[in-house]
Amino acid sequence: EPVPAGEATAAPDEATGAGAMHGAATAPSSGGGQPVLFHVPPSTATAGEPLEIAATLTESWQLRSVSLVYRRLDRGDWHGVPFRRVSTGDFTAVVPAEEVAAPAIEYYIESVDREGRTRRHFASADRPHRVEVVGMTAAQEEQAEEERFGGARHRFAARSDWSSFGDRSVAGWVPQARREDHTDEELRPRTDDWVEFHADYTYRLLGIVESIHFGFGIVRGHAPRLDYEADLDERSEDERAPGFNYGWSAIAFRFHRYFGMGVDVFLGATQYGFDGGGGGFLRVGHTAETHFDLGVDYISNLGYRAWATFEWDTVPYVPMSLTAEFTDCPDPGDDDGDGIRLWYGAAAHVWKGLILSARVGYAARHGSNTGGPIVGGGVAYEF
Repeated sequence: EPVPAGEATAAPDEATGAGAMHGAATAPSSGGGQPVLFHVPPSTATAGEPLEIAATLTESWQLRSVSLVYRRLDRGDWHGVPFRRVSTGDFTAVVPAEEVAAPAIEYYIESVDREGRTRRHFASADRPHRVEVVGMTAAQEEQAEEERFGGARHRFAARSDWSSFGDRSVAGWVPQARREDHTDEELRPRTDDWVEFHADYTYRLLGIVESIHFGFGIVRGHAPRLDYEADLDERSEDERAPGFNYGWSAIAFRFHRYFGMGVDVFLGATQYGFDGGGGGFLRVGHTAETHFDLGVDYISNLGYRAWATFEWDTVPYVPMSLTAEFTDCPDPGDDDGDGIRLWYGAAAHVWKGLILSARVGYAARHGSNTGGPIVGGGVAYEF
């Protein structure tokens, strides 16, 4: 039961009683049957958890109310919570969990007697006791996360990439001295490349669900194996150039500041009809800071991509990355189609939320006569 009901009031200058030194049991300097409060003030508290202040109070029947008056250091306005009886002479006051936030909270204890006089039992508004708060509340963590992204929760982005795996031929790579053993058709180089356009929207929730994504894309390529078979006049011209028109959605989770994961889904159409797929990734490090990603995607009739990316932000406003990717896109039926792509990427925050990016690299397949370049670029806007 509360000692009284009611909020604390500001103590007037002529209030009697004095606060004891921090960290000690406290009592007013005067005695003779007056109410005396004893308590041990805490030095630390945990963010986002209720802070319970216990006290022993004598002669409590003389008091109309006893209150703990507190404020968050990052705000400044005072609030009061009443002490409630838990047993004879023992009382507690609880600061709500949402109010226990870094960097600290401050408090003092005062009472109002039955004649309306205010007495300070511990500390004062001018010299409150400070309790350091360890950690951050959920709201503070979300605010800190938003600041790491420059205050931007929304992101629109588009990019385009061209990857060339060099050329392929029916005979494969043949030394110059043995080229006369093959026909011109067997030696004729076939193009092996693809181009992709992708656009998406991201919203950052910055909680356990870190972000959600929606987008679409177009993939067009040239597959040597399909070109070989087309020489037999059994395949149409369209089937020589595999592709994928798709819609895409993804969700990313953050289980710890330095660990997260995500999953994505693709739905669309290839040259064979309706197709789809999905994948996921694991992330070590913070998304807006230096981090390492490991992921895989698979799309029916287009193939797989398995990649590892290391991204760092040592240069202000210019994040950079290195990526290694294994893939058999865009023709998973090709026995010699397994290949690798290696590229370096960089982005520049050029104006407010405007970001320009570029990447260059090298690609080759198991069946390639030569390798080829990777060239790409993109634009994004965050707000």
